[in-house]
Amino acid sequence: MKIALFIATFAGGGAESVFATLAKEFNARGHNVDLIIGDTSNAVYLHLIPDQVRVINLKARQIRRCLPALIDYLRKNEPDVVLATRAHSCCFAILAKIFSGVKTAVILREASTISSNLRKYPWKKRLLLGFFVRFLYPLADVIIGVSHGVKNDLKEFLKESDQKLYVVYSPIITEDLFVNASQPCNHVWFQHGGAPVILGVGRLAYEKRFDVLIKAFAIVRKFKDIRLLILGEGEERLQLESLVAILKLQKDISLPGYEPNPFKYMSRARLFVMSSDWEGLPGALIQALACGCSVISTDCQSGPREILKNGRMGKLVPVGDINAMALAIGEALTHEPIQIDRNDLHEYTAKSSVDNYLRLFDIVRKT
Repeated sequence: MKIALFIATFAGGGAESVFATLAKEFNARGHNVDLIIGDTSNAVYLHLIPDQVRVINLKARQIRRCLPALIDYLRKNEPDVVLATRAHSCCFAILAKIFSGVKTAVILREASTISSNLRKYPWKKRLLLGFFVRFLYPLADVIIGVSHGVKNDLKEFLKESDQKLYVVYSPIITEDLFVNASQPCNHVWFQHGGAPVILGVGRLAYEKRFDVLIKAFAIVRKFKDIRLLILGEGEERLQLESLVAILKLQKDISLPGYEPNPFKYMSRARLFVMSSDWEGLPGALIQALACGCSVISTDCQSGPREILKNGRMGKLVPVGDINAMALAIGEALTHEPIQIDRNDLHEYTAKSSVDNYLRLFDIVRKT
């Protein structure tokens, strides 16, 4: 099968990590894979792509400028399937198929609850993108939600029937994860006998609400000798650093930036905490569980309740509730860690995910 994966950028985000894994796994199973990237100027995941996968740089720093090159690619190559992720890329994948006139099947992967995700944009952009999503998404051959919550949100937002909507979990757990988790960790906070470390991982963006985590940590820190490490980079860095300074916790909270191997920290941290306002299928939460780390998460739309089996595999707290998060952290530090059966995470493995993707591709090709 000739498979094309289309994404606007290849920086250090969850969607990029998933596409890197899919490109590698599709190629390993003998398929012809093209990875089409709008702009590779900050493509930190390119080193993960096998040499057999053709990487096509559209050289479009602004996503709207990639359309002519994408149309040209489809006309010249006509892959069996194009899989696109993120709303902007998905919309342009549909437009490119329309204008190229090819028979390629276009599959859209939605990784977040679109109704919530649109809220982060200024109102004009929110209205415009919302219009294009409602108009163009139904023209796709298939729309994938990465969780049942995302699928249900898509169904409501698009007023679409179940016919085109599928749930396919992302390939979060790979063999590389366990190899990387066992790598040495030289951070001073993880030396033997040190204070327990609370870990947060993700882009420093508003919806991740690391401010809530920092404030909850500050409450617990008054009573317990603990540390907070937040791995990630993003536009909220200055605000978060300012908050840490106001709380006078610079010695206890560290934001070292993007970390290519967060798994060595997950396997050693006392507790992983996710404080998001909304998600789709939070990969870091699944990875922390796979690394054997106890977890706390906001009960946000969507993903955490689905992943944690209604709280059986980790504590769920109300969104934005600083006191509830602080209480959950304090309780977790005084109780034995929950023992996780990895069989409960099988559906998030690369094998299971890729099986489901390829099964869906076959269905689309035959219709």
